[in-house]
Amino acid sequence: MKTSAHILKLAGLSALFIVIVSGGAFPGPATGRGSEADNPRFADAFNGRGGAYHALGNFPHAIVDYSIAISLDPKFSRAYYNRGLAYYEMGNRAQAVRDYTIAIKLDPGFAEAYNARGLAYHAPRTMPNAIVDYSIAIAIDPEFAPAYYNRGLAYRDMGNMTQAMRDYNRGAAALAK
Repeated sequence: MKTSAHILKLAGLSALFIVIVSGGAFPGPATGRGSEADNPRFADAFNGRGGAYHALGNFPHAIVDYSIAISLDPKFSRAYYNRGLAYYEMGNRAQAVRDYTIAIKLDPGFAEAYNARGLAYHAPRTMPNAIVDYSIAIAIDPEFAPAYYNRGLAYRDMGNMTQAMRDYNRGAAALAK
């Protein structure tokens, strides 16, 4: 696991990247005067590059880029979700839950964020929270097969094989459509 100092060093490198791509002017707080920081696509670029780092398994770099995207667009629910995924991959479930929760507050219909938060809660003492989140994901999107599968796993882990089988069957039916 990378240290906070290492992640801050990566943030400095990403800040240098911002200076380069913005033509030499660091895009501080959005001014409303047409700066790059006012352009939501600029936040998209950092979110996208974070996704590339994520796909390469370079989670510290991904977190830095997702964080920059969030600083440029604090209402960017997908960036919070993606950063939560990276934290989860690094084993930091508590931070993942915090980011998923923010993504959900920004976009209450974000089924994938509920499912991901359910995965972060998927442990013996927080299993009821996981089941609630999987259930909300299913209520939002009744065809969301991963949420049925994950809820089935949670029920199985709690010893409720009848409900687990019911969810596995519903997930399989959703995939067949």
